[in-house]
Amino acid sequence: MNKYLLMTAAALIGAATSGVEEANAGGGPYTIHFNSFCDGMTFHRTDAPPLATGEHLNANCAGGIVPVTGIVNKKEFLLFETSSSSQFAYAIHKPIRNGGEWDFWVCFSGSTCFLGGSGTYGLGCCAARNGSIPIKSRVAELIAQRRAAQRGR
Repeated sequence: MNKYLLMTAAALIGAATSGVEEANAGGGPYTIHFNSFCDGMTFHRTDAPPLATGEHLNANCAGGIVPVTGIVNKKEFLLFETSSSSQFAYAIHKPIRNGGEWDFWVCFSGSTCFLGGSGTYGLGCCAARNGSIPIKSRVAELIAQRRAAQRGR
């Protein structure tokens, strides 16, 4: 009987250990900067996977910080930010590393979303040499172009 108890205990400990390792794998926290832009993000998976949370750092190139929330899956962290007139989605693709890729989606009018930009990111934030404009600098222009194209249909 002791042999079976020992085997059961070993199996339970092994399962618990692999679950902890799996939960911590790729969960962060991470801090990145968007190459060619002045801003970046810090983010991590929460204790309630698949949820993620973080902050958009230097969001206005003057030290502004905006909260982001979202989800994490095997491919990416998908983080959302809301302003008074638009919503933004940042897809930070895994693995999280220097030269990793990101996509930036813009949503407005409650139902229209489009790709607003993409690029690469580096680890750490936010070196002045990266750029003097934030990712969202062209949002108003992009939305105006999108609305004009919709009216022209």
